[in-house]
Amino acid sequence: MNASRLLRLTTAALLAAACGRSDGQRGATATAADLTIAVVPKGTTHEFWKAIHAGAVQAARELAGRGVRVNVVWKGPLR
Repeated sequence: MNASRLLRLTTAALLAAACGRSDGQRGATATAADLTIAVVPKGTTHEFWKAIHAGAVQAARELAGRGVRVNVVWKGPLR
């Protein structure tokens, strides 16, 4: 398993856990726009941090397919 796929899977698992259920389904009290995930990398140009960003975006897409809207906030220095 490559590092990018592992990062996407880990991020998806963390986002699903944040929703309160391991199967990715929203709880009965959840609202439509529940999650905002803030990612603060050490840099935004290094390939490692680009992979982290791609994993967060992919996890948000996967959760959107399950009815959970996720806003990924990406703030970091250029170098």
